Amino acid sequence: MDPDKGFPAPQEPDQPHPGEELEPVIYPELEENIQTAIYMTTPTMAARIKQHSKFNREVSDAIANRYGTDMRNMDWEFNGQPIILNGNDNPKFNLNKWLKLMDSEEEVSQYVDLLNGGHRFTAISRFNVTLPLLYVSGVKPLAIRTMDTGRGRSWKAMLDIDGVLNSNILAKMIPLVHNYRVRGDWKGRKYSTSVLYDSLAHEGEVAEQVAARRNHACQGDLDSGLLAAIDLLCSEIDSDKAHEYCEGIKDGASLPKEHPAYMVREWLIRTKEDGYKQEKIAWLIIDGWNHFHAGEKWTKAKVPASKPTIQ
Repeated sequence: MDPDKGFPAPQEPDQPHPGEELEPVIYPELEENIQTAIYMTTPTMAARIKQHSKFNREVSDAIANRYGTDMRNMDWEFNGQPIILNGNDNPKFNLNKWLKLMDSEEEVSQYVDLLNGGHRFTAISRFNVTLPLLYVSGVKPLAIRTMDTGRGRSWKAMLDIDGVLNSNILAKMIPLVHNYRVRGDWKGRKYSTSVLYDSLAHEGEVAEQVAARRNHACQGDLDSGLLAAIDLLCSEIDSDKAHEYCEGIKDGASLPKEHPAYMVREWLIRTKEDGYKQEKIAWLIIDGWNHFHAGEKWTKAKVPASKPTIQ
């Protein structure tokens, strides 16, 4: 018992002890009403099935739009993840026939509730795409408690599987670079893995080289992925100077006090406890870069009132 609160203290999940032999646990076989089918899903069909989704999560527009963008760009891969449907009490229910009815204009006398797949259906109907999906019907609604509760696979994890070096930096740097090129800012936005892989391919070997040299801790609240992104973008103007500037921010304590990199470094150290967002830090570093590239001294580092462009 937790003496302060009067209820049992939280416990770590149980796991077998080393060398412990566990008694086998065997689940019963699935009921006969579990059915599967692969069906070309049209926008009309997706919208029609989605109407019966009282068990499905509320749809996030951001996720649905991300899926839809991949679908329209032909970047959506069939990955075997099913659309999950509730069971049906009718023993004569046939999933394939039911899907064909939902893909037609005919009246349907029996509906099956959607348990999982609302984001994919929203993307299909919103972006006017037809693609193949795997369907599983006959799943009890109670099973929704076990859906999407695990840890999602991050893009860094995918890069690790690919054997990419410095994946920890690339996984943070590429979304920032892509966002800056597309939107001209540093606000945190999520992109699909297809978009990120395309962006990584577009940046080429230079991105991997920058990631290798920026795989280090940074001063203050500066994220190493952000410094790598700025290094990459400034390298398009002058690679040597970009490297020198970012190295100065990293460990340029011996630089002259009016050197822009030194001023940025000291500002980062001084404001470590102030909680500046990465976006504001980025604009400050870019402002310092513009002074450095122009050969100017910098006597006072502060977040600029307007967003500077990289020059």
